[in-house]
Amino acid sequence: AYIVELSSRKGNTLNAIKYPAWAVVIAMVCGYSLKTSSQIMTWKNGEAIWTNAINLDPAGCYTGYANRGMVYQNMGNKEQALADYNKSLEINPSTAVAYLDRGALYSDMGKDTLALNDLNKSIELINTNSQAFYDRGRVFSKFGKDSLAILDFDKSIELNPRYAYAYMNRANSNLMLKKYDLAIPDYEKAIECNPELDLPYYNRGVCYYNKNDFNHALEDFSKAISMNASVKPYFQYRALTYTALGKNAEAAADNAKAQQMQ
Repeated sequence: AYIVELSSRKGNTLNAIKYPAWAVVIAMVCGYSLKTSSQIMTWKNGEAIWTNAINLDPAGCYTGYANRGMVYQNMGNKEQALADYNKSLEINPSTAVAYLDRGALYSDMGKDTLALNDLNKSIELINTNSQAFYDRGRVFSKFGKDSLAILDFDKSIELNPRYAYAYMNRANSNLMLKKYDLAIPDYEKAIECNPELDLPYYNRGVCYYNKNDFNHALEDFSKAISMNASVKPYFQYRALTYTALGKNAEAAADNAKAQQMQ
């Protein structure tokens, strides 16, 4: 079984991670991969703007370094981003946004202990930022501390009740804890907040599958595929559902499709 991770902050990166067979779920995480030409132009303009600001006051422009770091991070220039976040915090060790964004960067780099330290500091400085609680919840999830993650997603949602990805990740944590009846309403809420997301349908289908409610699982997997036919697990687990329903020809077709995909 696999988790396929998709960015919440920044784009559409897919990575496979092994999990127990009952816990097939797609999670939302940080990380860019797909960039449109307009995005790239915007970021390059941002780089020029903040570089000019830094040049005017290189010893004191901590916000300039923090914002240029964010631009570099969005462009995928992780080392340059890290250098700018470090410089921002060297100038002003109380820059909450620099801790927040450096924490997200560390998490993206797989340095989750450093990420947790930065996110704790960001929340200590400003405890009203929904993104900070969301990002820390993600890190707790990566550590397998889903109960702690749920508390942070709760807070993120309290601060931003329309944050689809916070509902999604709280649902994912409940799924990991096999609390399917708690996960399903959160996937539904994620769909309500962002109807263009295909992932909640897949994840909700996983819950139904694990509850042996194969008809509802089939509906959700089919909906996810109708919205995005480029994700291999969608076909793999619809095939499993077809098999459970005794529809072997349909299962074989989905397995064949999945085998053609990377």
